[in-house]
Amino acid sequence: MKTQRSICPKLDKKGLWRLTGDIDRPVLPWPLNDLQKKALSDFLKAKEDGTIRFVPKERCACGAQDAINFANIDRFGLPVNSYICRECGIIYTSPVLSTDSVKLFYEKFYHLMTFGSFPSSEKALYAKGQGEKIFHILKKWFDSKNINILEVGCGSGSVIKEFIREASLEGFQAKAVGLEFSPDYVQCFDAEGLNIEILSGNLNNLDQVSEPFDVIIMSHVFEHFLDLQGELHSIKKIINDRSLIYIEVPGIVSLNYRYDGDYLKYFTFPHIYNFNLTSLVNTLNMSGYGLLWGNEQIESVFSVGNQSIDISDNSSTVLAYLQQLERNRINHSNQATNILSARIYESLDIGTMKDDISYVKSFVDSILSVIPNAIIRQIRKLIKHKK
Repeated sequence: MKTQRSICPKLDKKGLWRLTGDIDRPVLPWPLNDLQKKALSDFLKAKEDGTIRFVPKERCACGAQDAINFANIDRFGLPVNSYICRECGIIYTSPVLSTDSVKLFYEKFYHLMTFGSFPSSEKALYAKGQGEKIFHILKKWFDSKNINILEVGCGSGSVIKEFIREASLEGFQAKAVGLEFSPDYVQCFDAEGLNIEILSGNLNNLDQVSEPFDVIIMSHVFEHFLDLQGELHSIKKIINDRSLIYIEVPGIVSLNYRYDGDYLKYFTFPHIYNFNLTSLVNTLNMSGYGLLWGNEQIESVFSVGNQSIDISDNSSTVLAYLQQLERNRINHSNQATNILSARIYESLDIGTMKDDISYVKSFVDSILSVIPNAIIRQIRKLIKHKK
């Protein structure tokens, strides 16, 4: 059974929208440009008329059903829940897109809603240097100068291109296949003279390959899979025992320096699963893969092998981190109003107004609890500048 329990019960009593509480329809945690607003509007219409369907998710990827519900919206303000599995510590989403809605969502809505721009060969989904970084992480395990690569969810192909160019500088010969759901990216793909082929679809399109892939790259893709064990089983059909699996996802316990330390700015409903390194390793172990290297960001390398990891304390570790993350966010918001009220005291120096000022401060605190930290930082800068 899922246990209904918020990560910060005391804060919940104040009706904070970011936690399961009294306010059902919050403001958007994430600012959207005009294209994103239009795509979100079209998506909601498709959801309303049944073109896009959501279904409840009853189990974690580990098979357990015992979970804690700690948030009830995503960055788009959509009513989806975040659960943390008591068994393994994975955070998972419910409801999720139905299997028959996934293809349409990624073809028509995902890129516009997430990135706010139309697909093009010049539009990279990742920061410059992503492909180079992945090559340098993996190269120490290569036992041949010839590398056969598959990237799942390759977008415009910027990662593969960088990987191949960097590999060639160090004497490697690389060829690659990219898989991409969005037909727009497939259509506008430019190989730029490199040995790359882009295909539309998913891993099921690759049941038959002429030779196993030496490298599988899943850069910010693995968290989108509905069936983690099914996808990992499909990968085993196209690799050998020496192949490397590179998985990069936004590590849940590294949010203190990303997304303004705000879980809801990070969380988006297409992220079916959210990991720390322990829960990711456990998931791969269940399918017969072992960790070669990894960190909490998460950047990680796996290969076929038997391994098991202790997950007994992982859910409590992740939950404690999320609790502290939320407290820090509130404290950071309150710091701005503390500085503001101190500045008012200093400027006016009228003792009889202190009660009124304290009342105003409390009111502003409640308003700032739903204002993005980026705006709060600007307030602090202005106050410091005035000094």
